Amino acid sequence: ETFVTQLAEHQSSHLKVSIIVIFQADELGLERVKERQHVARMEAAGVTVQFLKIAKNACLLSKAYSYNRALAALKVTVVNSHTYRATLFHRLGLRREPLVYTHHTAILFTSSAKFKFLDGTVQHYIVNSCAGAETLRKHTKSPVNVVYHGVTFPSIEAVAAQIKENKKFIIIHVGSLRPEKRQDRILDIAEALRRKRPDLEEKILFQIVGNGPLMSELSARSRARGLCNLVEFSGEKDDVYSLLGQSDVYLQTSDIEGLPISLVEAAWSGLPLVSTTAGGCTEVFEDGTAGFYVEPGDIDGYVSAIIRIYDDSELAVRLKLDSKKVAENFNMAHCCYETLRIYK
Repeated sequence: ETFVTQLAEHQSSHLKVSIIVIFQADELGLERVKERQHVARMEAAGVTVQFLKIAKNACLLSKAYSYNRALAALKVTVVNSHTYRATLFHRLGLRREPLVYTHHTAILFTSSAKFKFLDGTVQHYIVNSCAGAETLRKHTKSPVNVVYHGVTFPSIEAVAAQIKENKKFIIIHVGSLRPEKRQDRILDIAEALRRKRPDLEEKILFQIVGNGPLMSELSARSRARGLCNLVEFSGEKDDVYSLLGQSDVYLQTSDIEGLPISLVEAAWSGLPLVSTTAGGCTEVFEDGTAGFYVEPGDIDGYVSAIIRIYDDSELAVRLKLDSKKVAENFNMAHCCYETLRIYK
């Protein structure tokens, strides 16, 4: 929504921006879809918004036909797909408009038959990290472009007056609770830290913000291991920046990543970063500047980095200052400019 709106607001007079929101009829009502997609803001910026409601049990060709009709009505010149489903509809509908496919996830399906089926219809790929681009280029002859996330940050005034409420040292993680994100490692890190530094058990809190299919399992495992005083599951929250402002370290433990927006948001919030080296994470900051990188399965490495920041207040201050600078590399204006260049 933010990207599309800013693209429209910065467009030249000969460029018209439209968006098709595809949703399943049995997933969400139309009003809820409009609310989640911030439709009013997009329309105020001059974006034409169409809604394509598809029945879950409809056949694939029927869905593609509905997409074909919606796209034909818009009379577009270039299509930018952000999902596999929309790209598939474009292919099955035999559309002739040039297709740009923005591949958001790092779980590439390049060796699968479905990728080979779609690849022939994609003129340009956009990925959010050099690591993802390197992998994709091995499997396609189409141009692969790296466009880093454009992140819209809140105003300084909105977060400047925050006062830390919890006196504990908070290590925060924000993300969907899914297998590839490996939040189970946060439990391992908490347990290993307790063994290594029992004096910190009452002083440190690991806060996991987000929801997902592993919520129940991870919560149960935390209780079974006696980590309730060390690990808090906060669920999905709207005030993420407020929570980041209350925290002391940001933790990323994934096995698979593109370039996580949450890491950039934490950097803007001035948090020292302790991050996995997976995917494009290593493109966010230099090791030892805004924080430290750790190999994905190195639990002791995560613990050592956290303790190092906790014990050295001067180091923590330096990392915070460097972290704020890192976020400047991920602005929305640059993202819009690079994407427009690909469209042209």
